[in-house]
Amino acid sequence: SDNYTGWLQEQMDSLTANQAGFDNCGIDTIYHNGPANFTSNCGAVTVTFTVVDDSGNTDTATATYTITDTTVP
Repeated sequence: SDNYTGWLQEQMDSLTANQAGFDNCGIDTIYHNGPANFTSNCGAVTVTFTVVDDSGNTDTATATYTITDTTVP
């Protein structure tokens, strides 16, 4: 869960940095539709991130967080 939470924050920070260079209006809000926690031992979750600028324009990006079980049974 800590890794997932950190991953979400990294994605949001990256979007902030990338959008700031392309939008002269400024960023109003960035949000996502991912779960608050992802505690599965393996699996994936695809998250859609939405950026809204100060003029109300929106842009979206998706990213997938994957946990792979590499432990031998």
